[in-house]
Amino acid sequence: SPTRVLFINLERSAESVRRRVGRVNRALGLPPNRTLLIINARGHTLQNVIESARRSVQDYQVGLVILDSLSRAGGGDLTENRPVNAIADQLNGLCETWLGIAHTPRVDESHVFGSVMWDAAVDTAVRLIGKGTETTLAVGLIMTKTNDVPKTRMQKIAMEFDDNGLTTVRQARHDEFPELEEGLAPPTLKEELIEYIREAGKTSATDAAKELKRNRSNVANLL
Repeated sequence: SPTRVLFINLERSAESVRRRVGRVNRALGLPPNRTLLIINARGHTLQNVIESARRSVQDYQVGLVILDSLSRAGGGDLTENRPVNAIADQLNGLCETWLGIAHTPRVDESHVFGSVMWDAAVDTAVRLIGKGTETTLAVGLIMTKTNDVPKTRMQKIAMEFDDNGLTTVRQARHDEFPELEEGLAPPTLKEELIEYIREAGKTSATDAAKELKRNRSNVANLL
């Protein structure tokens, strides 16, 4: 259900974030001046703003905190376990639900930069893969870890741009941007069928089998 969000910005200038929020609002069909609760603290650590964040969560009944980014949260060497656990404890104590934006090592994009305790700290980890052209950025979202929800196949989002920035955000069709899935294990029939139903809605075994180029009997059994 909808909930109030607090965005903690440790990465970018306040003007940059305001501009991005305005473009996202337009792309989602919302008023461009629709506000987002933000703590702008570029150059600071999470510890510097944690008390202000706690007050905001309480005063505005925040249900989701987004931190940009985990690597800017401070606390020490993030390749060690103790600082990472301390940051996770701060976030867990701040709000019931939080989302941390993380960076990956330069030589390996399969995991978060720093201690393996990042993986232990989260209930769900999602890896982002991006491929772009001059006007479109395709982003693939892959669940790499989940504790209490089932893993799904890659979700693909298309973001379209003009000279002024973002114009459209939409869910990509299942057959768009196949380059995002290069090197990944091929989807099972069940996974393909779930994605097709999400896109097409009500369907028949005949139509689904034709679209997916799969055996109709196998599709019917799964349905």
